[in-house]
Amino acid sequence: MKLFAGLFFLLFLFPSAYALSLDLDSAYDQSETIVAEIQGVVLQPISHTQVTFTRGHVETVVVYDVQRLGDNYFIYFIAPRAQQNYTLTLRDVDTMINGERQIVTLERSFTISNQSVPYNVRPGFINTAEDFELEFTSFSDQPLNLALGVPFNSNTTLQPGITTRSFSIDAFSQALSVFSLGMYSLPIYSAAEVDNTFPVSRIVDISPRRIEYYFIRGRESPFSFTVRNTGTEVLENIVLIYNESRYTLVPKTIKKINVNESVAVNITLKQFNMNLDDKITIRAGNESIDVPLKISYNETLPISINRTSNASVQGYYCNELGGKICTTNERCEGSTTPSLSGSCCIGSCVVPEKSGLAWIGYLLGAIVLIVLVIVGGKYMKSRGRSSGGLTGRVAKLERA
Repeated sequence: MKLFAGLFFLLFLFPSAYALSLDLDSAYDQSETIVAEIQGVVLQPISHTQVTFTRGHVETVVVYDVQRLGDNYFIYFIAPRAQQNYTLTLRDVDTMINGERQIVTLERSFTISNQSVPYNVRPGFINTAEDFELEFTSFSDQPLNLALGVPFNSNTTLQPGITTRSFSIDAFSQALSVFSLGMYSLPIYSAAEVDNTFPVSRIVDISPRRIEYYFIRGRESPFSFTVRNTGTEVLENIVLIYNESRYTLVPKTIKKINVNESVAVNITLKQFNMNLDDKITIRAGNESIDVPLKISYNETLPISINRTSNASVQGYYCNELGGKICTTNERCEGSTTPSLSGSCCIGSCVVPEKSGLAWIGYLLGAIVLIVLVIVGGKYMKSRGRSSGGLTGRVAKLERA
């Protein structure tokens, strides 16, 4: 969080991984403002109800917000004021993993130290087309001098307690900027710049607006995007123009989309092991929309770059890799790779078929059971005869 400004631009240096991940540190101070990016393809909006914070197994109340800023999702929260271990859970996220649409749950654990930050700021990001305010809370008994970065490059003073400052959105020239405020750096999304970022249509909405995937060499699979009718009339004969030598689209022409309905378009690659930087042109009515398409390849499963002050590298959980943790009674049909959850099966977990010689065990068991029944029966008969003979001899002795 504290180095978010410089590290933020790594977003443009590294293509997003095909697995969903959450950029969090392992430890924070009490009351700290924490901002994290949700990295990966998100197909459906993420709501507040999908986010929970727990301490142990008990849900705890935390001030937070989650929003989409342009084409990226961010979450911010104020760190609790208790030295404990916590878990942030993001449930039921609709995403694409290795070209397949899946619903996944992200979990990230972090620790709150016994130290408190000198001040915090809220909200942790801005998404607006108008001027905005930031609320600073100082935990110091003395005024604090705070340096403001680009575009203001000035200083302000925080009094003990709450201080509110107003800022002009027009000062931020880019759609998505980073605003440095002392120890914090906040993403600022200017909605006024949206039209310059993505093509916007009055009648259709493309999801995702930028189609971007990572594939492991040799493990390509079809993937898709959706075209939604956001207009007031039925759309007919929507034409998709693309590079037919590199991939195919099904359907190539959408005959009809009713109002507020969507049609999924499947993409299948024709040429493999080659990066692709292209666009798909969608013609609907009198409008033409270009949708960026980028395909990248990697030799192995990608790792998550921990863009924090520690600059360490951390792995993925198994569900983020699109894999499963097989039980002791299952074996992996596919490849296995290390993960934070343990040995991760990238394939299917199957129960091995029982050996064709298993019938021998059943036969031996049946034979043993039959022998026990026969022996038991003979024993009971011999016991009965022995008991009868003894009774007769006792009766004769009594008569004598």
